[in-house]
Amino acid sequence: MTTLSKISIFLLVVSACHPTDTELIGSDVKTIDLPGFTVTAPALWTSFEFPGGNSGTGGLTNHMDTLAYNLGHFPDDLHNETETDYDRTNATIDGHDALIVTPKKNGVGVTGVYINYSEFVKLGINGTDLKDATTAMNIFYSVRFK
Repeated sequence: MTTLSKISIFLLVVSACHPTDTELIGSDVKTIDLPGFTVTAPALWTSFEFPGGNSGTGGLTNHMDTLAYNLGHFPDDLHNETETDYDRTNATIDGHDALIVTPKKNGVGVTGVYINYSEFVKLGINGTDLKDATTAMNIFYSVRFK
C-alpha cells in the first residue's frame, strides 16, 4: 500500500468520526438573538450583519454553510424556486404561515423559508448549495419572533 493510499484512508476515517452540526442539535446548541427574532443553532454557528444593510439583514454561518436572512417588507419569497426543481412545503412556524423550499437534488440549489409574520413584515432565510440542509431546517423551525 502506498503512502498516498494510507493518508487517504486515514483522512477518510478521521472525517467520518467528526460530528456534524445535525448530530449536535439537541446537545450543544445556543439561542442566537437577531433583529426581531431568535433562532436556535449549534454552538459553532455565529451571526453577522451585512455591512451597510439595514438592521433586518444579515446571516448565520458555521463557515461551511451560510444562511442569509432578511426581515422586512420584501424578503425573498422563494417564488423563483419552482416545483420542477424544488420541493415546496407549507408549514407553520411560531404560529405563522411559512413556505419551505428544498432542492430535489441534495446540496444543489436554494434551501429556504419564507414566513408571513404580518401584513407588512415577512422573514426570509435561505442558503445555497448547503452541505447540511438538516441543520438549516432545524434552524428554520426554531424561529421565534420577539
